[in-house]
Amino acid sequence: MTGELKKIERHKDPVAVILLNWNDYVQTLQCIRSLTSLHTPALDIFVVDNGSSDSSVSIIAQQYPTLHILKNDKNLGFAGGTNVALKKILHAGKKSYQYVLLLNTDAGIDASGIQALVRTLDNHPGIGVIGPVFVEKNNRTQLLYAGGLDPAFHLNTYRSAKFLEHRKDIGHPIPVDYVSGTVALLRMATLEKSGLFYEKYFFSCEMADLCQQIKKQGVSCCITSEARAWHDMEQAGNRREELYLYYIIRNRFLYIRRCRRPFLIVLFLFWTGIGSMFMVKSLLKGKIPTARAIGLALRDGLLGRYGGRNALFTDLQKDEE
Repeated sequence: MTGELKKIERHKDPVAVILLNWNDYVQTLQCIRSLTSLHTPALDIFVVDNGSSDSSVSIIAQQYPTLHILKNDKNLGFAGGTNVALKKILHAGKKSYQYVLLLNTDAGIDASGIQALVRTLDNHPGIGVIGPVFVEKNNRTQLLYAGGLDPAFHLNTYRSAKFLEHRKDIGHPIPVDYVSGTVALLRMATLEKSGLFYEKYFFSCEMADLCQQIKKQGVSCCITSEARAWHDMEQAGNRREELYLYYIIRNRFLYIRRCRRPFLIVLFLFWTGIGSMFMVKSLLKGKIPTARAIGLALRDGLLGRYGGRNALFTDLQKDEE
């Protein structure tokens, strides 16, 4: 997260913030530094180390000994890693948390944005999760995307911010298919009823699934144009490109099984066709690792092989040893 956050208005209860770290303490420290520059007790930071093989835990703890640092013995993915912190927050004892902010360490949101998210949940008890609109990292006036589109029916699940241009309800919460887990403020009382993340996703589609479970409780999932955030989409680099592609394709099948089961056969055929087409194109272009990742995703998605599958990608498996 770049840039310093200014002090936000005090909230009646502390807001818990969850940061996930996996072998990247430099980026995590930058994010923590931005948050702690607020100089306010309104934010309690929970850092979950997802089985890093480097010295992340000791380095972060040395620089910020008062933070809540939770260490996992292995990489539990976004869903499992976040759940570790959510369970800790839910059973915090006397110190209760009304809201929890999910924040990617390669994303950023300024003081007014955090304040707008909190204010929205304060003023709208029927909303269970609220997210910002996303803007260019170096041009905060350039809108990129706003909310997510149902992954069962859309190839690109980032909803273009252009749909905001002609809306008459700008300034009010806008319902969306799901709120991106990159930056999202969740109401803890809602999570107690809906349940936490479904961990078999490991990475990708888990937030779309959670929003579906939240909506079943009669609660809305919305974004607000009053809050703006940015995300460094290239931070992960090309090293994990095939791994991310694998989960993004495979998890659509899991999402369909859980959330769009009446359309299962049609959607399975559709996404198998789309995936096969991309696999053939990758082969024709000589992109063998990409084609392999797609093939593995289709196989595991159709056969119901879910959960963490990083071991399929030997270069990343070495990182975890």
